[in-house]
Amino acid sequence: WTDLGAWPLDNSTGNNWVDFMKSLPANAPGKQAYQEFIKAWKDDGTTSQDEAFLRLIAREYFRIVGTANRKYDPDHLIFGDRFSFQTFDPAIAKEMLPYVDAIAIQPYFMESFPQQKLDEIHACTGKPILLCDFAIRFQDGDKNIYAWKLADDSVAAGKAYAEYVKAALNTSYILGVFWCNPVDTPKGFGKSGVKQGFFSDGLADRPGLHDAVKALNDYRDKKTPVAVGVHTP
Repeated sequence: WTDLGAWPLDNSTGNNWVDFMKSLPANAPGKQAYQEFIKAWKDDGTTSQDEAFLRLIAREYFRIVGTANRKYDPDHLIFGDRFSFQTFDPAIAKEMLPYVDAIAIQPYFMESFPQQKLDEIHACTGKPILLCDFAIRFQDGDKNIYAWKLADDSVAAGKAYAEYVKAALNTSYILGVFWCNPVDTPKGFGKSGVKQGFFSDGLADRPGLHDAVKALNDYRDKKTPVAVGVHTP
């Protein structure tokens, strides 16, 4: 529903939904909802006033969007909001759980499979996980490529990616992994640099990377064979 929504009260945008509601004019529905909340709120010693109101915002948002999604698109898996490790908030995620089939996580763009963090999210939600917009970024000539950690080259990236996805397949809860960006594009959001693609210029193969992924696909097919009678594209 939202790509990496800035749910935590303290987040990288410098803004949050609670402060936004507080800043609205007195006649705005959001401000009125906040005033009604303040009147009814009782301090139980476990949650701050702002945290409790943030959870109320999430509850209403997920209820409205989730109910509509299920009603008008009942035949597809619903993943809801996409989270990163920085934006995942257990209290917020729990408000989303009644309306989703699985959790979408965008992990760090780095080689090591984050087993512990993913285990924690799975234990918290009890839902399968889809790893979204993930890639192993690597050194690519003089291109300005930002990532948590760059692999030395496409060969090293292919090896690391195969190991990463195999680790995901060996969990009991990862549904799948998909690569972020098929071709090089501008970074976007006013940032300089390149958002690196899976293919090189002209859709050319990346040395080592594509061979590793093809071998990985063979491993995947053996690990998770398609059931007889199931249609695949």
